[in-house]
Order: sequence, then C-alpha cells, then structure tokens
Amino acid sequence: TFEVIIRWKREGQTNFTELMRYVTTDIPPATLKMGFAASTGWAVNYHEIRNVLVTTPGDLRVVKKANKEILRSVSGTNPIGQNEVTYAIEVSNETNSDISNINFKDRVTDGVGNLIAGGNFGVFKITNISTSGFKSTQLPNPTTSFPLTSNEINGSLNMYGNSVGIITVTGVLNNIPARNLLTNTVTITPTDIQDQDLENNTSTVSIPVNSENVDVSVLQKKCL
Repeated sequence: TFEVIIRWKREGQTNFTELMRYVTTDIPPATLKMGFAASTGWAVNYHEIRNVLVTTPGDLRVVKKANKEILRSVSGTNPIGQNEVTYAIEVSNETNSDISNINFKDRVTDGVGNLIAGGNFGVFKITNISTSGFKSTQLPNPTTSFPLTSNEINGSLNMYGNSVGIITVTGVLNNIPARNLLTNTVTITPTDIQDQDLENNTSTVSIPVNSENVDVSVLQKKCL
C-alpha cells in the first residue's frame, strides 16, 4: 500500500507542519501518477502550480532561490541596493540518519559560463555567508571589508536526519557580466550515503543584468 503524508512549511522556516496522513487500502498499480486539482468557482480564476519536485524516498536535495529577478551594476538611489542580491540555498536531508561530509560547491558565472572575478575589484563580490539548521558546516566567512577573492565557494555540511538547512549568500555586483547574465549554481555531493536521485543535487538561478545608460531593455521569460 501507499502511505500518503502531506506536510508544509512557509518560506524561511525550517520545520514542516503535517497536514494529513493516509494509508491506501488497495494494492498500488505498477505506475504511480501524481495530479493536482483546484476550483474556486466562476470562469476567471487561475491556479498555478510551481516549483514541483518529485524524488525518491531517502533523498538529499538542494534548491536555490534569489531575492531579485533583475539586477543593476550600480547601487542606485531609488531603491538603494539595486546591485545587491541574496541567495537562499535550501538543503534537505530526507533520510532518517545524520549525514556527514556533504561536499558543497557554489559558483557564480557569467552568461558564457565563465567564473566571475571576485574580491573588492571583481565583477561580483560575496560579502556574507550565514547558515541555519545544520549540525555543523565548514564554509568561508567573508565580510563586507574582506569579501571572498573567488566566486567559487567550497566547503562541507553535516546534517541531522530528516532536517532542512539553509545557507544564505549575499553579494554585490560591481560590473556587467558577459551576456548581461549572472548565474549562480550550487552542487551538493554526499560521501557517506548512496543517493538514489542525483538530478536534484544541483540547482541554478540566473538573473538578467540591466545595461547602464541604455534607454530600453527587453527581458524574455519562459513560462512553464
């Protein structure tokens, strides 16, 4: 039989709240299909399902999000901080066991795929890295005065069983990257478990960068 458990958590929280639990009575078919349905009446309501992730039980996965959809290479005055971006990297250990020595790599590249120069005089400088929810971490500790000299973050993570950890990375864009695109890719690799689904061990966020002193810019977005 199938045991169906529905849990949810709000953005920024680390703990899930269980909404329902159900065990099927019929023998499951050979193929499992998932579907979503919603209705509020009338003919003008739109329902969107986004960020759906389907994976196997006992999985380690990562999801990255950014707090901006567009960036500039200058701070600006209204609003201030148009060239600053914060990434939230959510790592989920869906196994019952603690996991040690998870290899962590986070890279900031341009639209061509080249690693962007860091530091005070680089195109993009990482000024802060903070963590929550992990058993322990080994990551760099940059500051505004002493940013990372490289935009490749390497480290390791230790997690409790059935837990979620969040890594927050903040950086400032000082110049326009190639093809006006800032791409951030994170990869996690477990070393002491056999992860059955490696496709969700990598997550990428790409942010378009506005060119300065340009009257018109066009942003094309793909709708799923």
